[in-house]
Amino acid sequence: MARAKNWKRLLVFALAAFATIAASKMGGDDEERSPDAVVAVVGGERITEGDLDGMIELMDPMERRSYQGPEGRKMLLDIWIKNKLLVAEAERVKLHKDPGVKRDIEDARIRILASTYFQRYIADTLGVPDEEVARYYEAHKSDFMEPARVRLRHILVESPAEAEEVLARLAAGEDFGAVAAEVSKDEYTAHQGGLIGEVKEGQTPFQVGNCENFREIAFGLEPGKPSAVTPSDRGYHIFRVDERSEETYTPLEQVSYRIRDRILLPESDARDYFNSHRDEYVIEEGVLARQIVVKTAAEAREMLRRARAGEDFESLVKLYSTDLATKNNGGLLGWIRPGGYIQGIGQNEEVEKALFAAAENDVVGSFELDDGFHLFKVDRRRDFRQMEFDEVRDRIFSKLLDERRREYFEQAFVDLERKYKMERFDWARTYDDMGPDELMAKAEGAATPVVAIQGYEKFVERFPERDGADKALFMAGFLYSEELNDYATAKDKFRALLASYPDSDYASSARWMIEHMGEEDVTWPADLPGPERGEESGSETPPPEEAAPPAGEEQE
Repeated sequence: MARAKNWKRLLVFALAAFATIAASKMGGDDEERSPDAVVAVVGGERITEGDLDGMIELMDPMERRSYQGPEGRKMLLDIWIKNKLLVAEAERVKLHKDPGVKRDIEDARIRILASTYFQRYIADTLGVPDEEVARYYEAHKSDFMEPARVRLRHILVESPAEAEEVLARLAAGEDFGAVAAEVSKDEYTAHQGGLIGEVKEGQTPFQVGNCENFREIAFGLEPGKPSAVTPSDRGYHIFRVDERSEETYTPLEQVSYRIRDRILLPESDARDYFNSHRDEYVIEEGVLARQIVVKTAAEAREMLRRARAGEDFESLVKLYSTDLATKNNGGLLGWIRPGGYIQGIGQNEEVEKALFAAAENDVVGSFELDDGFHLFKVDRRRDFRQMEFDEVRDRIFSKLLDERRREYFEQAFVDLERKYKMERFDWARTYDDMGPDELMAKAEGAATPVVAIQGYEKFVERFPERDGADKALFMAGFLYSEELNDYATAKDKFRALLASYPDSDYASSARWMIEHMGEEDVTWPADLPGPERGEESGSETPPPEEAAPPAGEEQE
């Protein structure tokens, strides 16, 4: 990828700038080309077909499409010639000796070398040697099996008689694609000669419908030969396989990045994380509710009568509700959980009790609130349950892989700093250069929560045995919760405190935070050691509609 980006920098002229010029020169057909064939000479330097092929090979797949075929190659050659001419003139006037240009060249050299090294030797490898990747591949080769596949076409007609007519036309030598375009009833494929596309063994394309023995038919066909008439619930098919590839293994180079992820994060680690964070991966008890808001008790009684008589609740909302925030979506309030916040209402024990006592499709009310009289309908209910690992596997892998990659990148730079004896002085010093007292002071005096968290986390990382490490861990968790609303990470910090410093004065504070995180109007207990930074923010947490939902909560 880095090489492709480097190539893009060579094309100083945008493709569009020369599209008109290049188009006027286009023509000719694709043909076999000798790599040594010369296509242009600039200042005595030859440009060959092989040179063009090499440049195209360096591009990413999306960019490469612009240069396919004879027209695309002419565009590329035209741009390359213009760049060669300009470079020749720049060198003639000694532009490469201009101080500003020399700085730009050096800056480009540094950026290209640095980004390419990072990508090739750090990001792409993740510290896992090629030999270990190869061993894993051989030991788990069955995981990388690619099923057999066919490139498939079909003609769909309505009756067996029509299908037999199609077979007769094909047997007489008519082109399959032309017949498909003329008679096939499948609107998805007829216009492209009946082409369904690539089909893997074990897969049935939707264009085929419910077709008995489809696998045996499609994967038993000799390429280029039409099938017998084959019925399905969509009609009668004649299939043809354009080409076929047998079952094979995905090459190592195509799956090496997946293998490195697996080595970096074994599934056992993801399961261990899930088991230690099960309370975060739950579907909470809840009701999905709608509301109608009207101005008087008499209107509310009339709405209740009509709704219970069977009139559509959403239609009544659109006709009569005065709540503009929910009127246009049928009064939808979303999922409401016990003790949670109700949109536009807040916490209301009376309304909540009625909703959780109601069955699905029940209408309850009315309730007189500040903005009028409310009726509620329960659309759906859900019970509390623990989520299973397979439901959250991808989410956990994504989270942990991001963390481990970041940790590896950070460690790679630490190793390079040690290798080259890097030092910073005065204002350039970082948390890594500070002693424990200075580091704690910097974290406590940081201007933003993010910078403070970085300081506290660095203190715990560098000085886990020093006085204050428990406080730093607590403060990191507190700021994640109260300032960033990142409750999942906050709980991780508090659990780490309880595991590493069970006798700490802050252990009871961590337990209290885990229990009350995200609740409204909660006052910090006077007998617990609390945050010394932004202490006033510790008395309340933001209402749920402003806070990010806890990890694992179902979104509807």
